[in-house]
Amino acid sequence: MTIFTAACSEYAVEGFNLNVADYLLKPFTFERFKQAVEKTKDLYDSSRHQKITGDEFRYIRADYSHVKINIAEILLVEGLDDYLKIYRDNARPLVVRMKMKTMMEKLPVDFMRVHRSFIVPLSRIQSVRNKVISIADR
Repeated sequence: MTIFTAACSEYAVEGFNLNVADYLLKPFTFERFKQAVEKTKDLYDSSRHQKITGDEFRYIRADYSHVKINIAEILLVEGLDDYLKIYRDNARPLVVRMKMKTMMEKLPVDFMRVHRSFIVPLSRIQSVRNKVISIADR
């Protein structure tokens, strides 16, 4: 979430093209600053409250075909250089040629990159102890 501040109004259009939360034209009052922060916080809160429904899925290219993956079944995603290993409930892990950044863009906000090589759904985390994350059903 970004709030642009600038002295020239000509940058406002470019800011909104970049999907910024708000634009403050200098000089601005404290009330206007507070309004921008509250708007940004509301946008952030509403985006974080999106829940994964049981029927949400993505198509992932693997083994020369597109495989339908139910988002709710993903236990974790492990990065292996240019490949990813997707661990799912009651299914063999799926190895796909994709970067971690691309996978993060495909997943909903419930997923978090907890390490340079791992993405986990926050709803599956049972505990975190000494840098070890325990995943449900794993």
